[in-house]
Amino acid sequence: SSAVAIVFVQKGKDLHLDVNKPVVLGEYDEFRWRVSDTHNVVRLFPDNTTRIVDPYKGRVEFSVQNHSLLLKNVQHSDSGDYTALITGDKNQRVAEYKVIIQGSSAVTTVFVQKGKNLHLDVNKPVVLGKDDEFSWRVSDTHNVVRLFPDNTTRIVDPYKGRVEFSVQNHSLLLKNVQHNDSGDYIALITGDKNQPVAKYKVIIKDPVSPVQLSVNSVSNSRESCNLTVTCSTEDSLISTFRCDNQTCNQEGGEQSEVTTSGSSLRVYLLNDSIICNHSNQVSWTRDIKEIRLLCSATAGETERTGTNLGIAAGIGIGVAVLFCIVLGCLIIYHKCFRNQSGPNQNDPEDASGRSLNFTNPMAGLPTATVQSTETENTPKPETVAGGIKGQEKDKE
Repeated sequence: SSAVAIVFVQKGKDLHLDVNKPVVLGEYDEFRWRVSDTHNVVRLFPDNTTRIVDPYKGRVEFSVQNHSLLLKNVQHSDSGDYTALITGDKNQRVAEYKVIIQGSSAVTTVFVQKGKNLHLDVNKPVVLGKDDEFSWRVSDTHNVVRLFPDNTTRIVDPYKGRVEFSVQNHSLLLKNVQHNDSGDYIALITGDKNQPVAKYKVIIKDPVSPVQLSVNSVSNSRESCNLTVTCSTEDSLISTFRCDNQTCNQEGGEQSEVTTSGSSLRVYLLNDSIICNHSNQVSWTRDIKEIRLLCSATAGETERTGTNLGIAAGIGIGVAVLFCIVLGCLIIYHKCFRNQSGPNQNDPEDASGRSLNFTNPMAGLPTATVQSTETENTPKPETVAGGIKGQEKDKE
């Protein structure tokens, strides 16, 4: 069942709203009564001080003990959705009312959800004469219940088992109402002269269908997060809204859509959430999306994309630097090799410069200088060979 209570108040009367749930305020929490999720009526701060907002000063009484609200001399502009709210790290609704201010007409309109109970009161004093009869009548055609002069009652057949009647205050309770229970209900004293003491126009309505809020697109930046969302219902009521950090507007400029059946589709922002609300006079459903999660998810994707690009760029730069280092080493090595092998190989001085000296390990023997194989075609080896032969001849 819906947590929203519907309250009908006659114009010029006082409106009293209670909080039936326990209210526990944290160190930094604040309690407030709010109208239509747009403006506050009264605020209770953590230091237990209260502040009544300017338009309501002189008309509002607020109880710090039970957090009830009394709004005096209500006017048509006071109609709306009243919410008792605890705001802090997380918002918590503790009471919700749909307030309907009616004109000064003696006929009171009552909306009741199909399958619920209808309660009708008599607010005028009822004084029955000796031969007078009291009755509740529907549409001036048939009775629901009759109270006779001897204080006995009779419930008419179609309503037996569904009606409770109070002899003390003459109120009527009709259970499990259906669409055919809609009509004009009159509390009537009949005798020498008929006297109506209460009149109601009763309208039985179906509850609204569930609603679904879907996110079509998210455009995120450091300065703002813009979303396009669609609010849809099972009975094909679909509207698209654009939301930023401040408000949500329907494509076309409105914030809500009202159908011929009296139900409305409304999208609005409450703190860090987008709320799609489908409601009529007897019920409401809603779907909620947290902006922070939607925007942070998009920001995360953007950040991951940027990170991946940064990693790819870093790898590319690293490979390029490594390639340059290897290439530089090859160039330096190549230059060094050319410097070593570059002079003319037929230059005797260069040949002697590159010769390797080996010392004969045998004591007493003469030493010989062994030249590089690159110079074996030069005259020097022959000279050396001749010298060796000459020594052998001397020995002989």
